[in-house]
Amino acid sequence: MSYVFGSIIGYIIGSIPFSFLVGKVFGRVDLRKKGSGNLGTTNVIRNLGLGAGILAYALDMLKGLIPVLIIRQLWGYEVAIISGMAAIIGHCYSVFTSFHGGKGVAVSSGVIFAIDPIIAIILTTGQLIVFFATRMMGLASIITAVALPIVTYLMRGIGPLLYASFFMTPFVIWQHRDNLKRLLQGTENKL
Repeated sequence: MSYVFGSIIGYIIGSIPFSFLVGKVFGRVDLRKKGSGNLGTTNVIRNLGLGAGILAYALDMLKGLIPVLIIRQLWGYEVAIISGMAAIIGHCYSVFTSFHGGKGVAVSSGVIFAIDPIIAIILTTGQLIVFFATRMMGLASIITAVALPIVTYLMRGIGPLLYASFFMTPFVIWQHRDNLKRLLQGTENKL
């Protein structure tokens, strides 16, 4: 039963549409109808500026961090990881925005940070290096997603976080499928 409750709590917290709310508060806009239409950090930055984007990223990251920390105290490590996966799904398919959301990168970062801060720092550093070298957040996010199971295996070996990475990697790449198409066509937008 703890897996069910952990999943529900993670999904509800993950579903809080912070980027949507930041858009309403800072720009009085519905970000689903602006730019890419995505409720995530990159679209917030493009439409409302870096400050609003940093706020959206931090709030979205907390959606992954908080349920994992709370659920780990209540029901243990494995249930906490499941709750984190549910938070990622909630962010991407929010019940509060007609199942429209972001791509899961910031929330995934929060989940990983709650489980293993060192892995989170390594991946975030790599993501920033790729982003600053290319100015393409989609590419940086895809490469980071691919690196997740590799870094996790090297740092922790086989275990629950590695298994979770086998969900997170294809899920985040799937969420970036339009970015991937544009990358292959050479038309990906730069930030």
